[in-house]
Amino acid sequence: MLIITNGDSAVESLRGAGIEGDYLPWRDVLHEGPIPDGLDLPALSSVRAIFLASLGVDKAPEIEARFRERDANLESFRSHSEVLLWFEHDLYDPLQMLQVLDWFSRRELGATRLTLICQSKFVAETPGKFLGDLFEQREEVSSDILEEAWRAWSALRTPEPEPLVELAKASSSRLRYLGVSLRRLLEEYPAPATGLARSERQILESLVPEPLTPAALFERVSRLEEAAYLGDWWFYHLLKTLMSPSHPLIKPTRTAAEAFDPRAGRAWRDEQVSITGLGKDVLAGKQDWVKLSDLNKWLGGVHLRPGKIWRWDPTTSRLTRDRTTS
Repeated sequence: MLIITNGDSAVESLRGAGIEGDYLPWRDVLHEGPIPDGLDLPALSSVRAIFLASLGVDKAPEIEARFRERDANLESFRSHSEVLLWFEHDLYDPLQMLQVLDWFSRRELGATRLTLICQSKFVAETPGKFLGDLFEQREEVSSDILEEAWRAWSALRTPEPEPLVELAKASSSRLRYLGVSLRRLLEEYPAPATGLARSERQILESLVPEPLTPAALFERVSRLEEAAYLGDWWFYHLLKTLMSPSHPLIKPTRTAAEAFDPRAGRAWRDEQVSITGLGKDVLAGKQDWVKLSDLNKWLGGVHLRPGKIWRWDPTTSRLTRDRTTS
């Protein structure tokens, strides 16, 4: 059996539960950075490698080599009698699940059985006995599931966000947690009044009462999520973004912002982060973070940048485009 899951921690937990097989961890953070339309898996892997390298995850050739190895293992799926996709319910996982299911929707399975588990608790926090029970309850991936995944992956990669909004509103009995996850992704669009994504707003709100260490802030913000999805590395990258040299919304209490690196180890254990006056103004809607930051980021296939800004209002579940950037 080939078991495709979301990362090394899940692999360790599943192996610890006695679930035998060849494991293929799908190591990519698809809620961050470009996943443009019109690219096959090798070409998209190259785009992803360049993006991840630009953030300092590793050097692009090393990341691309790992993706090539991953993609080659996927291509050899017919050497297994069964391929099991095992994913969780948070935003991180369903996007990976869509990518893999979309890939399989374009392949002849032959004699290989394709099955799926999408669970409502994190694998690493699930007792081994229950993982074993879930394994026995895995479901066959039908042609309907493959078609729905293909449509969802296509909507996610379009350069305009409207298809994703429609998909997020639709309920699906076949792909569990997809609608909830896509709505969470939409909340990473700027808000109408503040220009803040939900993750940015939660960081600022958590710092209003008191300064916090990066680790304590990460824990507090994670508790605000219905299904926590941000890893600490990506969270700390977000902190650095909010420490914009020209318009900082947060700042370290002792260290220059440009030198601040909470990933550097124990030396940063006692460092704290606080909200700035500008951060409070943005949080109150007195300033617009989109305009201050010259927003330039990708959400799926949508490239948000000056001249092409959409905002998501979670109270009305509506997406609007800035009139001044039409």
